[in-house]
Amino acid sequence: MEENTSVPELPKKHHLYFKATNEGLYYSSKSTRWQDEHSINEAFLDWDKISHFEQFLIDNDIQKALVSNVTLEVVNALFLLIPTEYNSSLYQMSFLEKALGSKEMIGKEMHEQVCSKEESSLLFMIKSEWKDFISFKFPLAKIHYEHIFANLINSHNRFLRSQLNIYLIHQWAFIICRKNGKLQVANAFEYHSHIELAFYIHSIRESFELIWNNDLIQLAGPDTLNNTFLESLQALKIPITLK
Repeated sequence: MEENTSVPELPKKHHLYFKATNEGLYYSSKSTRWQDEHSINEAFLDWDKISHFEQFLIDNDIQKALVSNVTLEVVNALFLLIPTEYNSSLYQMSFLEKALGSKEMIGKEMHEQVCSKEESSLLFMIKSEWKDFISFKFPLAKIHYEHIFANLINSHNRFLRSQLNIYLIHQWAFIICRKNGKLQVANAFEYHSHIELAFYIHSIRESFELIWNNDLIQLAGPDTLNNTFLESLQALKIPITLK
């Protein structure tokens, strides 16, 4: 009888991607840092239902023992973009406290992410309870912490033409504006209606004398699933193409 010397196939290791917001956790089996499409394929679990996390893993066919890496992408407005030449570990916490206020430092930890395309670093805060939760659920995994804003900056090429990249999630707009390839705006703001969002976008257009066309604006994020909302933006002369 011929001996079988083939090596049995090992179970495939998982790299999980979570997006943490104040409302809950998004999960995707692959990185979704930026979507060209308006639709986004992610599962969502509200923090109020986080006790159902184990069932959430089962429903998404995730075996914790096979999870080798977890990327947690933080979605909040608690960040500061600092040019590399001014970034010193001695003053990072001081810079953040002055920018965000001392109350925002409580119960959170600071992380740093390099934005090489802008020769800068993004300092950001993450809730300690978020870190503790992920570490507890995946004790054997290597955990990577990132911020959505740094990922948006790093995922776009610096073309010579103007660009307005907008990520919409839970009524927060993360906006990056480049004019002729140079970064002009890197900001996040909360909006409560399509009118507020349109006003802010038009303010950027007027401030930097951007020429409106369908190639200027790129929209992404869960809030772009709402076609009625997008149609309302179009009615206010925001040049976006519905898909």
